[in-house]
Amino acid sequence: MDIALYIFWFALPALFLTLAFLNKLQEMEGYAKKDGFKDLINQFLFVFACAVMTVFLDRQFIPWLAEDLLGNFFPLLLLRMLLFPTVLFLGAKLIGPTRRIMIGGKRKPPTRRSR
Repeated sequence: MDIALYIFWFALPALFLTLAFLNKLQEMEGYAKKDGFKDLINQFLFVFACAVMTVFLDRQFIPWLAEDLLGNFFPLLLLRMLLFPTVLFLGAKLIGPTRRIMIGGKRKPPTRRSR
């Protein structure tokens, strides 16, 4: 069961790495934007670090937490499955956005029309 969870947890970073390399190939052909590769590599590094942290927490703290604190009230498998999304969420809250998100490009202030 451990191997299946670890494969699932590391599938998302592998997806970002694959997309980054595909974007780099498109960039070399002239089809992609220049900053797409950098963004995908940053996302890969973040998700990979979260996956490594999840494996560490799963190995070190989850058995103790499940046995001593939660007992039989919370299934161990459910706790382990919820660990990766929780680590991703907390990591995103801790690090925050990398840049300001603008929808639709730069906004121009409305101008008053003279009548």
